[in-house]
Amino acid sequence: MKIVIPEDLSEITLDQYQRFSQVEGDDNFMLLKMVEIFCNVPLRDVALIPLKELDEIITMINKAFEKKRKFKTRFTLDGVEYGFIPELESITFGEYVDLEMYIGKVEDLHKLLAILYRPITIKNRDLYDIEEYKADANGGHNMRQVPLDIALEAPSFFFHLGNELLNSLADSLSKEKLTTQEKQILEENGVGIKQFTQSLKEIYSSSTRLLQSDFMSV
Repeated sequence: MKIVIPEDLSEITLDQYQRFSQVEGDDNFMLLKMVEIFCNVPLRDVALIPLKELDEIITMINKAFEKKRKFKTRFTLDGVEYGFIPELESITFGEYVDLEMYIGKVEDLHKLLAILYRPITIKNRDLYDIEEYKADANGGHNMRQVPLDIALEAPSFFFHLGNELLNSLADSLSKEKLTTQEKQILEENGVGIKQFTQSLKEIYSSSTRLLQSDFMSV
């Protein structure tokens, strides 16, 4: 039996990570599922692997998660080049609302990526522009196939870089400087101005704890 073992998170998809994050059971079952999901081996075949070899496989997978990740502003998926929001200070109110909804949830990480990364429309060397933000009809489903190194590093980058931006927005909201459209967005999401403002302030106060939690490791 030939087994392809991922040596880097770029060889694991977000979909695999999300599936593994939903696994429940004892330690032995978790290890079997780790090999099944990350190596694409049927569970019945994983159980037949010699114990010594299984231990080596698990060690290699763990090492892949321990490698230092590098933030990437662009990547190509299914022939489409995506770019990270080039100017976070220009992010829209609608983007903030949706980001707040998905931040910190492994099961919604593909939706978060669909906001942070969008198809590039114009590019000139290192400069580029991306599509205008609009709610994705398919919920960013295609982002489940994004390599895991990108999927995990993008939220981390956003957490650290966006702190001052979100605090600025929260201060603005606390003064209720909202347009009719912005108020409508909050109402449609069942959120009041004060509640949303407080939520924004809490997002980054817990970012350090979140980055050190199971959200960023197996």
